[in-house]
Amino acid sequence: MVYKDIVTLEDSKSPMTEIYRNIRTNIEYANMDRELKVISVTSTTANEAKSTVIANLAVMSANKEERVLIIDADLRRPSVHRFFRVQNEQGLTDLTRAYSLLENNESIDYESYIKEFRHEEIGDNEKKIHILTGGMKIVNPAEFLGSKAFINLVNFLKTKYDRIYIDTAPAGMFSDGVVVASASDGTVYVIESGRSKYDDVIQSVEALKQTNAYIIGTILTKVPLSRKDKHQYYDYYRYYNEQVPTKKKWLFTKSKGGTK
Repeated sequence: MVYKDIVTLEDSKSPMTEIYRNIRTNIEYANMDRELKVISVTSTTANEAKSTVIANLAVMSANKEERVLIIDADLRRPSVHRFFRVQNEQGLTDLTRAYSLLENNESIDYESYIKEFRHEEIGDNEKKIHILTGGMKIVNPAEFLGSKAFINLVNFLKTKYDRIYIDTAPAGMFSDGVVVASASDGTVYVIESGRSKYDDVIQSVEALKQTNAYIIGTILTKVPLSRKDKHQYYDYYRYYNEQVPTKKKWLFTKSKGGTK
């Protein structure tokens, strides 16, 4: 089965896979004084490839033998289930409600709400990606995501996983992305090359900072390359891959102003 948007599943040694591998590493070492376990990913507008970024980063984390969970908190336009071809039945909204109704000392079978994804590129059967889809549609996503019930659930799941990636609605369009960012350990901001307007990006980033969200950095997507550029990039990659160990570089811009 081909997962065309999840390039890290198609070729573990491709230049694009190496880019995602480096981004994953850069996130891990973005701040040595801060635990970055819950990572939200947002953007200014729709279709800037934030869900694609999350899917590929999750594969890279699973390859590192981390217990990985993706939460689809883009409740207005959930898409993670389509990337991994799983059913969007019971999901985030359903689990949050069930968790909020627990009495003292009661436990919950949270795994029954979560889908498992396995693939040969991820490794053996113990390496898998766990997916909490959006679930039942609700009327007010922003209010739901800002609720104590949602925050309590995230804190609970944080004890069960090594890495949690949360897909959110675009912060430049809805407050949902800003709300989720404030409940995360860090936020990655995705910007599509040549599309996002500078003023809109700045406005969204400022909104994130006002909630004390910690902005790890930005990822520029869909950068146009000429055929010559592509050939040069692949040639350089092949040369360094064969001759010397890969040198880690920042493949996204580290934020200087993010605080939390």
